[in-house]
Amino acid sequence: MCPDFSAVIDMQNFKRILVGVDLSDEEHFVADAVPRSTRAAVDKAIWLARRTSGHLTFHATVMPDYGRFISPPEEKSEGELVYEAASEILEGFCNEAEQAGLVADLVCTCGTPSLELTRAVIESHYDVVILGSHRRHGLRRLVLGSTGKKMLRVCPSPVWVTSPHDDGAVRKILAATDFSETSEQAVQVASELANQFKAELHVLHSVPQYAEPLYRGIPLPPGEDGAWQAKASSVARVNLNESLKKLGLADSIAPDHVHLVQGPANPAIQSVVHDLGIDLLVMGTAARRGLGGILIGNTAEQLLPHLTCSVLVLKPAGFHTRIEPHRLSSRRRGE
Repeated sequence: MCPDFSAVIDMQNFKRILVGVDLSDEEHFVADAVPRSTRAAVDKAIWLARRTSGHLTFHATVMPDYGRFISPPEEKSEGELVYEAASEILEGFCNEAEQAGLVADLVCTCGTPSLELTRAVIESHYDVVILGSHRRHGLRRLVLGSTGKKMLRVCPSPVWVTSPHDDGAVRKILAATDFSETSEQAVQVASELANQFKAELHVLHSVPQYAEPLYRGIPLPPGEDGAWQAKASSVARVNLNESLKKLGLADSIAPDHVHLVQGPANPAIQSVVHDLGIDLLVMGTAARRGLGGILIGNTAEQLLPHLTCSVLVLKPAGFHTRIEPHRLSSRRRGE
């Protein structure tokens, strides 16, 4: 049974932290140097754990599930060598965390990274997953896909995907809201993170275009599209102010940091992220199922490949994943 993560409503709940560590490059399962995006994820995880007194688990899926690597009995298999190389790097991350006064362990496994991370969340009830995004291109992207994007789709816990451009600093945070319960949780978490990072907090809501009533089968009289758009913007402004007031943020966010943008959510968010130089986007995701979810897509999923900032995505109450908790063979610290 999948655990319920709906109680995770503020940053202080992020105590059991799973760090998805990608050690590969275009040619090797374990690269000679730790990828920059992975380094950013590790740094963010240690930063977060220090502020929540959290426990860290560094998790690497080091190879696809090819089965057993064949080698003579007197020699180590290729799989064993990969495991050893990965474990050595993860051990170094554990030592870093322990030097910061934290408790940490490691897990190495084989399989598909998004599946293995999600299974770990289900089995061990992690509060948040932090991982880096390579923004890969070419054949390896086709083979592996985007682990971050897949995690947004299947993982029941909040997912924080760090950008390969992340320099460690978080100066500006944007929370995107549609006034849903999950979005309001995202605004609350963004506010807490802004306080911790001493960062600017911005909040954004996108107002549907005048074509929205037509999309919903509601005909507009000739010449009233502009009137409908003005009314929609006015109602959205009231709802946005009421939402911030309910969260206790109405007086703490500068008026020019509250953005009401007309148009679809995806380009609106991309534009504000680009124009303001946002370092972290915090938002909720939908729990769509079936064909509708496939056709409509998900704003967070669609945005991820196009953003230069890091993204923290919260899941709605009642989110269910199709991933089964069965795990492939894995290796933990000391094994």
